[in-house]
Amino acid sequence: MYYDGRFYETDGENAIGVHDPGAVRLLTPIGTAPTLRTFTVGWDVHGGLTLGYEYANPTTLVGATAEIDLSDYDGSLDFDARVVAIVHDGGRRLDAHEAARAVIGYSVLVQLYDPQGVDTARLEERTETPARDFGGFFGPFLVTPDDLTEAVVGGDQTRFLWGVEAKVNGEVVWTGQPTPVASFADMIVTASQSAELRSGELLAAPAFDKPRLDTTALGRSLLPGDQIAVTVEPLGTLVGRIA
Repeated sequence: MYYDGRFYETDGENAIGVHDPGAVRLLTPIGTAPTLRTFTVGWDVHGGLTLGYEYANPTTLVGATAEIDLSDYDGSLDFDARVVAIVHDGGRRLDAHEAARAVIGYSVLVQLYDPQGVDTARLEERTETPARDFGGFFGPFLVTPDDLTEAVVGGDQTRFLWGVEAKVNGEVVWTGQPTPVASFADMIVTASQSAELRSGELLAAPAFDKPRLDTTALGRSLLPGDQIAVTVEPLGTLVGRIA
């Protein structure tokens, strides 16, 4: 547990150690997830909101402050950022109330992808999603729903307003406070219609609307040695490095 600037180690019931942040290397908030669903939003012919998702590779995720070695990759690299819900209870065809109760906590996901070869128009229409098997950073913490009441928007306890800031090598490349278009309960209901949810699964909200890095003040794609830092208030700051 992280509290008041220090990490408290427990055996599940009792405190067994207290550690300064510099002495700790963070793993992902949970072990390897059974599945990772990344959601996109679109609109039907009547202008109504539709949710879709694809499966991503949870085995490529590393924790905060970790490195991903892509020194042998000579293509372009960018990243997107999302908030992830971790479910602790499963089921099929959940209703909104059951879906809200299924969430054990929330965290931040930063996924790497190659922006070249992606049809920008189709991507904006939410009909194409770049491959994300380059890996990603997941963390830094698991924040429980009880700790997020001040970020809730409206009557749905799984719809939040986040403050987001993305940096590369300490320089801000994007900030925003995106209006939520769907709640996590909506996503869980959608995911449970065809496949039974299992404990530990990750459901990633649609990516924040960060521009491509080559159109920001950075003016280029990611390079080896670059450090990415994404802050999502009040979930914390996720930091990772490209090796």
